[in-house]
Amino acid sequence: MIEKVIYDKNLLAIIIRKKNYPKKEGANFITSNKDPLQLGFINYPSNHIIKPHFHLKRKKIINTCPEVLIVQSGVLDVFFYTKNNQKINITKKLKSGDIILLLQGGHGFKVSKKISLIEIKQGPYLINKDKKII
Repeated sequence: MIEKVIYDKNLLAIIIRKKNYPKKEGANFITSNKDPLQLGFINYPSNHIIKPHFHLKRKKIINTCPEVLIVQSGVLDVFFYTKNNQKINITKKLKSGDIILLLQGGHGFKVSKKISLIEIKQGPYLINKDKKII
Protein backbone atom coordinates (compact mmCIF):
# COMPACT_ATOMS: atom_id res chain seq x y z
CA MET A 1 0.00 0.00 0.00
CA ILE A 2 2.82 2.42 0.86
CA GLU A 3 5.71 2.62 -1.63
CA LYS A 4 9.17 3.05 -0.15
CA VAL A 5 12.05 4.33 -2.26
CA ILE A 6 15.16 2.68 -0.83
CA TYR A 7 18.71 2.92 -2.12
CA ASP A 8 21.79 1.45 -0.47
CA LYS A 9 19.70 0.64 2.65
CA ASN A 10 18.62 4.29 3.00
CA LEU A 11 14.94 5.29 2.93
CA LEU A 12 14.87 8.17 0.45
CA ALA A 13 11.12 8.66 0.12
CA ILE A 14 7.68 7.31 0.93
CA ILE A 15 4.89 7.51 -1.66
CA ILE A 16 1.20 7.21 -0.90
CA ARG A 17 -0.99 6.81 -3.97
CA LYS A 18 -4.43 8.39 -3.77
CA LYS A 19 -6.09 4.99 -4.17
CA ASN A 20 -4.10 3.68 -1.17
CA TYR A 21 -4.90 6.38 1.41
CA PRO A 22 -5.38 4.62 4.76
CA LYS A 23 -9.09 4.37 5.58
CA LYS A 24 -8.86 2.72 9.01
CA GLU A 25 -10.50 4.75 11.78
CA GLY A 26 -8.18 6.71 14.01
CA ALA A 27 -4.76 8.26 13.54
CA ASN A 28 -2.79 6.26 10.99
CA PHE A 29 0.80 7.44 10.75
CA ILE A 30 2.95 6.02 7.97
CA THR A 31 6.20 7.40 9.40
CA SER A 32 8.01 6.14 12.45
CA ASN A 33 8.22 8.24 15.61
CA LYS A 34 11.93 8.82 14.92
CA ASP A 35 11.45 10.37 11.45
CA PRO A 36 12.12 14.15 11.32
CA LEU A 37 8.67 14.86 9.83
CA GLN A 38 5.53 12.91 10.68
CA LEU A 39 2.92 12.04 8.06
CA GLY A 40 -0.39 10.47 8.96
CA PHE A 41 -4.00 10.11 7.89
CA ILE A 42 -6.73 10.87 10.40
CA ASN A 43 -10.15 9.23 9.99
CA TYR A 44 -13.01 9.69 12.48
CA PRO A 45 -16.79 9.57 12.18
CA SER A 46 -19.08 12.58 12.62
CA ASN A 47 -19.27 14.00 16.15
CA HIS A 48 -15.99 12.37 17.22
CA ILE A 49 -14.18 14.55 19.73
CA ILE A 50 -10.42 15.02 19.53
CA LYS A 51 -9.35 16.18 22.97
CA PRO A 52 -8.15 19.80 23.01
CA HIS A 53 -4.39 19.94 23.31
CA PHE A 54 -1.25 21.85 22.49
CA HIS A 55 2.26 20.71 21.68
CA LEU A 56 4.98 21.29 24.23
CA LYS A 57 8.06 23.31 23.41
CA ARG A 58 11.01 21.00 23.29
CA LYS A 59 14.44 21.54 21.78
CA LYS A 60 14.97 19.19 18.84
CA ILE A 61 18.00 18.82 16.63
CA ILE A 62 17.02 18.18 13.02
CA ASN A 63 19.86 17.72 10.54
CA THR A 64 17.75 17.29 7.41
CA CYS A 65 15.07 19.19 5.54
CA PRO A 66 12.35 16.66 4.77
CA GLU A 67 9.52 17.77 2.52
CA VAL A 68 6.09 16.58 1.48
CA LEU A 69 4.62 17.15 -1.98
CA ILE A 70 0.89 16.67 -2.55
CA VAL A 71 -0.09 16.58 -6.22
CA GLN A 72 -3.36 18.44 -6.64
CA SER A 73 -3.43 18.02 -10.41
CA GLY A 74 -1.08 17.07 -13.22
CA VAL A 75 1.77 14.60 -13.52
CA LEU A 76 5.23 14.88 -11.95
CA ASP A 77 8.25 12.64 -12.58
CA VAL A 78 10.58 12.38 -9.58
CA PHE A 79 14.29 11.54 -9.90
CA PHE A 80 16.55 10.57 -7.01
CA TYR A 81 20.23 11.26 -6.27
CA THR A 82 22.77 9.95 -3.76
CA LYS A 83 24.44 12.16 -1.17
CA ASN A 84 27.37 12.28 -3.65
CA ASN A 85 25.21 13.85 -6.40
CA GLN A 86 24.98 10.65 -8.45
CA LYS A 87 21.65 10.01 -10.20
CA ILE A 88 20.00 6.78 -9.05
CA ASN A 89 18.23 4.59 -11.59
CA ILE A 90 14.84 5.08 -9.91
CA THR A 91 12.06 7.29 -11.27
CA LYS A 92 8.58 7.65 -9.82
CA LYS A 93 5.57 9.17 -11.59
CA LEU A 94 3.13 11.05 -9.34
CA LYS A 95 -0.42 11.87 -10.39
CA SER A 96 -3.33 13.83 -8.95
CA GLY A 97 -3.87 12.96 -5.28
CA ASP A 98 -0.51 11.23 -4.81
CA ILE A 99 1.72 12.25 -1.90
CA ILE A 100 5.50 11.89 -1.55
CA LEU A 101 7.52 12.39 1.61
CA LEU A 102 11.17 13.08 0.68
CA LEU A 103 13.38 12.12 3.62
CA GLN A 104 16.99 12.04 2.43
CA GLY A 105 19.24 12.13 -0.61
CA GLY A 106 18.74 14.49 -3.53
CA HIS A 107 15.81 14.80 -5.88
CA GLY A 108 14.76 16.49 -9.09
CA PHE A 109 11.52 16.80 -10.99
CA LYS A 110 10.09 16.97 -14.49
CA VAL A 111 6.57 18.27 -15.00
CA SER A 112 5.02 15.87 -17.53
CA LYS A 113 1.58 17.48 -17.38
CA LYS A 114 0.77 20.96 -16.04
CA ILE A 115 1.05 20.63 -12.29
CA SER A 116 -0.43 22.10 -9.14
CA LEU A 117 1.37 21.05 -5.93
CA ILE A 118 1.23 21.67 -2.21
CA GLU A 119 4.68 21.59 -0.59
CA ILE A 120 5.32 21.22 3.13
CA LYS A 121 8.86 21.25 4.47
CA GLN A 122 10.81 21.58 7.67
CA GLY A 123 11.55 25.17 8.61
CA PRO A 124 12.99 27.60 9.22
CA TYR A 125 14.31 27.51 5.66
CA LEU A 126 17.14 29.64 4.27
CA ILE A 127 17.56 28.94 0.55
CA ASN A 128 21.24 29.99 0.49
CA LYS A 129 22.08 27.71 3.46
CA ASP A 130 19.60 24.84 3.11
CA LYS A 131 19.73 24.00 -0.61
CA LYS A 132 22.51 22.86 -2.94
CA ILE A 133 21.87 22.57 -6.68
CA ILE A 134 23.18 19.30 -8.12
